[in-house]
Amino acid sequence: MFSNNNIADQIRLGHLLKYQSLMRSLMMLLLLVSIADITFGRLFTQSFAQGDDDVISSAPTIKQYTIGVYLINVGKIDMQIGSYDLDFYYWLASDDKEVDFVQNPPKVDFMNALNARIEPSRIEPNYYEARVKGTFLKNMDFRNYPFDKQEVTVEIEGFETIENLTFVPDTAASGFDSLVNVPGWTLGTSRSEVIIHDYPDGSYARYIFTFTIERAPLSSFLKTIFPIISTWQ
Repeated sequence: MFSNNNIADQIRLGHLLKYQSLMRSLMMLLLLVSIADITFGRLFTQSFAQGDDDVISSAPTIKQYTIGVYLINVGKIDMQIGSYDLDFYYWLASDDKEVDFVQNPPKVDFMNALNARIEPSRIEPNYYEARVKGTFLKNMDFRNYPFDKQEVTVEIEGFETIENLTFVPDTAASGFDSLVNVPGWTLGTSRSEVIIHDYPDGSYARYIFTFTIERAPLSSFLKTIFPIISTWQ
């Protein structure tokens, strides 16, 4: 026969064993939860980072070209139709390592050219230079004739919309050569700018190089005022 003390001890021992078993199960459960949390966290981080990379890689890259014009000669100017013959260099430069003008020459259009002959003179992966000779057009302003001042332009536009291609004017290197001579005119200043031109299919960056010409006072006098005075005599 067991004494009451022995029965009580056995009951306490049973409770203790059950408690220890429960604690071991609880610890095992906590360990499994911790492992699952760490694993899920790593997978989530990798997935999120990969998703970020996908977003970045799929974002369109905007090409940015530095552009300039250097005028070396002005030929015939026809004020009646607003045409003028020009001879100049133009160039494009880019810091983008993905741009390679050797493999893919730039695609641009001379918007106000009646005709133009383009002869590449220097081509490097990130630099393109060409000599351009042709006849260009511009509406002339005769309100101050015969002492008028005209703005003559070269207008260059890319084939891609501004979401893919932009221009930055090279104001430091653009201009005209000191030997440029325009008979009957005085060559003034020059400037470069980039505007946005809108079409039904989108907006495009347009580079405009402008230089001014002003009628020489003596030439204007001899061609207009002097003949009139002569008729009075």
